[in-house]
Amino acid sequence: SPFALAFPRLQPPRHATAFHMKRPLLLLCLLAPIASAQTPAAPATEKTPPAVVDVWPEGKMPGNGAKEPEKERPSKDPYHRITNVSRPTLTLFPAPKSDRPAPAMIVCPGGGYGYVVIDKEGTEIARWLNSVGITALVLKYRNPNNRAGALQDLQRSLSLARVHAAEWQLDPARLGVIGFSAGGNLAAKASAPLEPR
Repeated sequence: SPFALAFPRLQPPRHATAFHMKRPLLLLCLLAPIASAQTPAAPATEKTPPAVVDVWPEGKMPGNGAKEPEKERPSKDPYHRITNVSRPTLTLFPAPKSDRPAPAMIVCPGGGYGYVVIDKEGTEIARWLNSVGITALVLKYRNPNNRAGALQDLQRSLSLARVHAAEWQLDPARLGVIGFSAGGNLAAKASAPLEPR
């Protein structure tokens, strides 16, 4: 792809399917000015866990949650699939320290709207984004079978990122969304809403 040819060291994971920018900017425009100015971030450790923020205040979430308690869905591979999400959260992975606010991406893991693959398509992507100087916010959105709720969670997350931009040291004018599988579908819906919020 042109992206891979122009920036061979900044290739996104192969399973990336969609992204959304607040303005119609290309991801290249987002990455180019910072690629040489940032240093890679160290992965979060047990001593410095990433901050987790509730997407909605208690009792203020619109729509419905899951009918059963949140749990991990068993699988044969080592990845973690979280289902029955009724309390959506954002997990913040800050970019390396810089003298200016960092660009940021909300990461929407996939899972067919039945669960979210929180590590392979969430925290691993966050660490890759950190390595190229981008703050990542991993969204654990409502599931299963709650597309309307998931979209509300993403829209609210975009608003939260802008409201907390100074506190989280991110640039609200360089805020985007990247998604995988169902998360890519969610990102596309947020980038081209058919109805006003």
